Amino acid sequence: MDVLKNLDRELFKTHFNGSYKLVPNFLPKNLLTMDQFQQTLFESTVDTSSLLLFKEGKNLSKDFLGRATTAKIKDRSKERFWEGAKLIPLAKKNTLSIKVYNFSNFFKPLQELDNQLTRFFHTEVSSNVYYTPSSSRCFDAHKDPYNILIFQCSGSKEWKIWNQDGKEEQFTLNAGDMLVLPKNMEHMAWTDKSHSLHLTYGIHEILCKDILSSVFAKIKENGSPLNPALELEEKRRIFEERKLALIEELKAFNPFESSQLERSLPNIKTKIKPPISLEGATPVAFSPSRAMTSVSANHVVSINDGVIRVATEGYTFELEGDKELVAIIKVMFSGDFKLNTLYKDYPTVENEAILELAQHLWEAGILIHV
Repeated sequence: MDVLKNLDRELFKTHFNGSYKLVPNFLPKNLLTMDQFQQTLFESTVDTSSLLLFKEGKNLSKDFLGRATTAKIKDRSKERFWEGAKLIPLAKKNTLSIKVYNFSNFFKPLQELDNQLTRFFHTEVSSNVYYTPSSSRCFDAHKDPYNILIFQCSGSKEWKIWNQDGKEEQFTLNAGDMLVLPKNMEHMAWTDKSHSLHLTYGIHEILCKDILSSVFAKIKENGSPLNPALELEEKRRIFEERKLALIEELKAFNPFESSQLERSLPNIKTKIKPPISLEGATPVAFSPSRAMTSVSANHVVSINDGVIRVATEGYTFELEGDKELVAIIKVMFSGDFKLNTLYKDYPTVENEAILELAQHLWEAGILIHV
């Protein structure tokens, strides 16, 4: 299933970081059907951090954890998993939207599309699937810090978009349509009389400094320490030799050349997990149990009438919360941390709120695992 075979790359050159583009009747009808989505939920063991329930911009997962079951998997007895057969009826009855992170981890046919997009853009992609029953809304108006492809798989969804000049546009995304949504474009979507099932792929930008950092990490020879017992002039001489050798290696390295592409972006046959570096680093999935840290210490956090505004380098977002959530955000930006520690230190803040905040910052590339 080569979804991108007839697609002109000029489309993305024009609309990434520019204006949106709706491509009607683009997708094959069998990319992901409602039957396949429901069957996957029935058959899969989906934990409560991989699948969340939203309504009108609020994460309501905790309110429905009574529908989850204690895991019966060896060494994972403390984790909780959704009862897949009950999720769609639960969503319909309570007009909840279902968001599943990295759905291809559970539905293998989509792994081929993950691979296609990774090879096509030579960069990290993150994927989610959203199910929304009729007359419902998952999120309020918001912006995303990366370019997004939206594949409408089943049903239809109403969209409102605010262009860069502030002009408001509204349209309907029908089954088979693709929407190219540039980063930082404000948007909101909801259902009317029909349900909606759509896939989103975040196409992340990679900085040259990140590529070079991964190269430096792999050059062990030039990373070896200088013997402190050496005279200063000898240290200078050795450093100059190693510096020149390093420069030669950097000149020879280009992750986009065919000779190095296989090493830089292998054809991943197993499930795709962001982020993936161009220098062939092992893909890393968001893991609530692992320690995290912020890649940017520069940030401004303010709160006004229960709305928290977070501004960091090139990215600004707002969320509902109080002073305790502000304190948690400051902890996330101040150094290494673990979610379990935050859960214990801030017991009055819902765990799901902390988890969703961390996952949002991780998807935006602000938090990384350490």
